[in-house]
Amino acid sequence: MDDDFVTPKKIKLDEENNENAVECTICYEPCTSSGPHQLCALKCGHLMGYSCIEKWYLKEKKNAKCPLCQQPVQMRQVVRLFAANTVVLDARERDEAYLKMEQAQQQRDQMLKSNQELQKENSRLLLQMQILKDQLQELKEEKVKLKQQLARTAFKEEKKTMIKAMTFNRSNMVCGTSNDQQHGFTRISIETKHTSFYPVHTHEIRDIHSSNDLLVSTSLDKTLVLTDARSDTKTHTYLLNGFGWSCQFDPLQPHLIYCGTHANQLVQFDIRITDKPSKIVDIPFRKGKGIHALLHCDQDLLVGTFDGIYDTQANLIQEGDGVLTCIDYDDGYLLSCWKEGQGTAIVQQLDTKQITKSISYPIEPGPLMARSRIQDSILYLARYGIHSHLETKAHGFFKGMHRDKPLVAGVYDDLVRLWHT
Repeated sequence: MDDDFVTPKKIKLDEENNENAVECTICYEPCTSSGPHQLCALKCGHLMGYSCIEKWYLKEKKNAKCPLCQQPVQMRQVVRLFAANTVVLDARERDEAYLKMEQAQQQRDQMLKSNQELQKENSRLLLQMQILKDQLQELKEEKVKLKQQLARTAFKEEKKTMIKAMTFNRSNMVCGTSNDQQHGFTRISIETKHTSFYPVHTHEIRDIHSSNDLLVSTSLDKTLVLTDARSDTKTHTYLLNGFGWSCQFDPLQPHLIYCGTHANQLVQFDIRITDKPSKIVDIPFRKGKGIHALLHCDQDLLVGTFDGIYDTQANLIQEGDGVLTCIDYDDGYLLSCWKEGQGTAIVQQLDTKQITKSISYPIEPGPLMARSRIQDSILYLARYGIHSHLETKAHGFFKGMHRDKPLVAGVYDDLVRLWHT
């Protein structure tokens, strides 16, 4: 066969070999497996044609360096490579893919291990929860048994009655009393000492007053109640916007009643109009809210609060000295007691607003009640001269009239003592 004849198949293979051959980095032509442009390797490892590197070396001589990495080149170190066809693959992407796959496998193993640990912890917690549920059930059953045992062995204890407020009504004392179950009036006959009780409110009574055969009372149940003292029946219940702390009849206009609330409002009601208040006055406050006492003197109504004593026009009559515990009026003089530290009793002449006396007295700690007339006795110290009976354990004293003679009632937790003065 003629050597110059080349088949199409051979031509195609030569073209593929040329495409896959290593390219010389100097002339950018494919390197050959033999001949002048044979593939060779420098000491640094870079590949190029032998004739190109030889020309490069002769040109640069002693300063000849690799065109790619600039390392020194010596011709005796150039190595010819013999291969029928050389193809170099770029393995960087493959290596990166292998590395990422290995990292993903490690993360998966860690997640599987963590999941196994969480499952073990979950099983332990479920077991502990079941144990606690069983213990709780046992405690509940034990509680039921103890209640049943207590019900069989315990005796019924009589509830102690606490006196929260008091007023005089004809020949009776009417006390606002409270215990754990009922809140109402306890009527005590001054003559026979006979007592009777009837419920009025649903929460603790804070104040009570009388006018002829009517009683007015207010309570923490947010009501003001008008009661007929002759039949012991409620005639009307007025709803309040807050807790009732004090109440009072108007002596000049018996159809008017007043209530001082926790919200520092003086609320006026007309017993002839039962659907709503006839007047509301907002009393200013700085230290705290709450109208603790109401008192009529001459033609005006005095309002006692944390900050001081005001009239119905919200004008300040006397600056406060702590927490007001009680006020009284007698022959043009205003008497007030303030609970702060050692406590202060003040006697003030109303027409000139001059304070004629201010004394300090000790106060034992105790809960602040609605009507401070039941809390303090200093007002009656000079007026009635019953020094020996003013015990600090008593909540306070009320004054009244019986058979045209002054009468003082000392009020304790569940006891009332009477003195004629």
